[in-house]
Amino acid sequence: MNLTLDEILQKIPDMENKSSESTLVYHSPDEDDLDFYIELCEFFRNSDDLSQQKVFDCLSEKKGILNTLLGMIFESAENLKKEKDVFWLKTGLTAAEINGNRLDPRDFLLALAELYVSAIKAGINPDSFFDAAKKAVPKNFKDYPVVKNRVGG
Repeated sequence: MNLTLDEILQKIPDMENKSSESTLVYHSPDEDDLDFYIELCEFFRNSDDLSQQKVFDCLSEKKGILNTLLGMIFESAENLKKEKDVFWLKTGLTAAEINGNRLDPRDFLLALAELYVSAIKAGINPDSFFDAAKKAVPKNFKDYPVVKNRVGG
């Protein structure tokens, strides 16, 4: 489908209205909306800094979409385990970049840890991907207790 920046920015209010702002539960995209979130991640990953910043700024008060992006990280982790496709690792990390750790940092780190461990379970070394996602992933993330507990357990 390949959405443009203008199309994404126009679609955001509708997506926000469909999204839950509650952070008590992670909300993965509905089946009908999954394509939009995948397109959003693809667009963001392949865009210049200015376009990325426009998307990032547009979502600053959109707690429903930010929560759905958090859910998208978990969804990507599940799909990565099932399909063993690096596409889901990249999509999850891009969702993390767009989310920008703007809700609960504990949930954000937990989602990243699940993605990291899912990559390992899929036979993919996640280190270079996580290192490249500097905007989203804390430095030395693989050494965080939330990761070590999951890798060891």
